[in-house]
Amino acid sequence: MVGAAADLWLLIAKSSMNKNSFRVVPSKIKRFVPFLGASLPCAEVTSDHWWKWVRWLKREVAAGRMAHTTAKVNINRAREFVRWLVANGKAHVEGMNKSAEAALA
Repeated sequence: MVGAAADLWLLIAKSSMNKNSFRVVPSKIKRFVPFLGASLPCAEVTSDHWWKWVRWLKREVAAGRMAHTTAKVNINRAREFVRWLVANGKAHVEGMNKSAEAALA
């Protein structure tokens, strides 16, 4: 499940980052996980989920509910988590090679 995987990923990420780098990670992932649904099986995470997330962030920025910088951090942290799922064979997401700036443009 996505929620359990995120908890594990956060533990792994915390062990490899300094405190200041890590401090923004949990809140960004905890925003992404409910968006997908914590009980969604990891194997069902697809590029459709990813691009819905990108579109949602764009709408939040356009509506003034989220700063562009915050949206970029959200997309980067979520990308790290999803790439980890992909690398471990738990998800099949394509088209994540664009930069956050381009994805949110």
